[in-house]
Amino acid sequence: MGCCKNVIASLVCTAVLCGAGVAAYMYGPWNKDNDSGSEETTTTLTAKSSTCKNCCNGLESNCDLPIDQVTWAMVHNAMSSEDDFFYAANNDLSLEKALVEGYRGLMLDSCLCNGDTIVDVIQDFVTGNDEDTEENTEEQYLGFCHGTCGAGSRKPETVLNNIKTFLDVNPNEVLILEFEVGEGTLELLYEAINDSGLEKYVLRDEENDGTVTTWPTLQQLISSNRRLLLFAHNGGMESCATSTCPEGIFYTYDHFR
Repeated sequence: MGCCKNVIASLVCTAVLCGAGVAAYMYGPWNKDNDSGSEETTTTLTAKSSTCKNCCNGLESNCDLPIDQVTWAMVHNAMSSEDDFFYAANNDLSLEKALVEGYRGLMLDSCLCNGDTIVDVIQDFVTGNDEDTEENTEEQYLGFCHGTCGAGSRKPETVLNNIKTFLDVNPNEVLILEFEVGEGTLELLYEAINDSGLEKYVLRDEENDGTVTTWPTLQQLISSNRRLLLFAHNGGMESCATSTCPEGIFYTYDHFR
């Protein structure tokens, strides 16, 4: 019996080490493709629906509908894709390709990163080291990740610039971004949005109090060129009816049930 236990333990250790080796090879810092996706061109971000000049988000029948009566195809954990070399990715294709294909909503998680790689994540798991490795604020930076930056992250400036390019070249498309805000990232996220130039497209609630009861139609958003709706939750975001929300960002659960 003791011999069997030793054999099983050896096999488990071997499997863990093999998994760590494969992950390290694929996602380690020496893999030049492991970093965030590149900035896309106007050609690669042209929506397939762009050939319909009288359409709103791909259909003429959408144009006169208020946005809360339109079906929005959304990508959950949109930053996490095999295209962008995320470990255990949620999606096969990048969020940019999703936009081109017709998805009009992206769900993104903001994180504070510190440069850890998947090797560090696996090492901490194997050794049982669950200490907070992101306490050194001098090395922290904003990223879009799923759970941990070491398993993959995308640079906000690249993602947001690509989204802006998509809106630039597709004037009949309206987008929703929904952020799950990581602890300590709300202010950095707001700054990144403003720095990207997306601000000119953002729909703003004049009162900014979460009391919107009548939403504009898709055509009204297109005509006014306010074609980007921002929602967020967690990380300090609370109901805009009871607290002050960052300008242009709606609290998700004031409007989503």
